[in-house]
Amino acid sequence: MGRAYAEGLAQATDEALIELERAVELHLTTNHYPPVSRAFVGVAVHALSMVSEGRAHEDLTMPNGLVRSAYFIVDGLHLWPFLEEESE
Repeated sequence: MGRAYAEGLAQATDEALIELERAVELHLTTNHYPPVSRAFVGVAVHALSMVSEGRAHEDLTMPNGLVRSAYFIVDGLHLWPFLEEESE
């Protein structure tokens, strides 16, 4: 589990073996303790898109009502492998 699991999920998305949304869902719900709610999948995917577009410091509203930057969300949810795989 941990980073290696996230890297495996990211690689599977790169190879079109799994959709990004499903990979992020698996990462959030099985690779975190306590698990992160599925309600965060959409905002997590949107944050990944924003960071990859250079919009890391723009804010998003999370399902719990908190407003955080895309960078904060990617970092806090440990989503970096999904960005790193895209650039390799």
